[in-house]
Amino acid sequence: MFNRGTELGTSDSRREMRNICDLLAQAHDPNLTKAEKRLILQGVEDEIVSMKRLWSAGSGLMKRRQT
Repeated sequence: MFNRGTELGTSDSRREMRNICDLLAQAHDPNLTKAEKRLILQGVEDEIVSMKRLWSAGSGLMKRRQT
């Protein structure tokens, strides 16, 4: 899971990973249209961007993620 391990737990540092799992589960619904799935999956990108809050602005990880 993006080099963050598989444990989702309840800590705030895993909030985005839990949200991504929820979004992927929603998008897996076979009754959804492609457009509906696409809309749900756009939220995954937002969650990945939100993870930037976990690292300092000057860190190498932050620079790589932004690139």
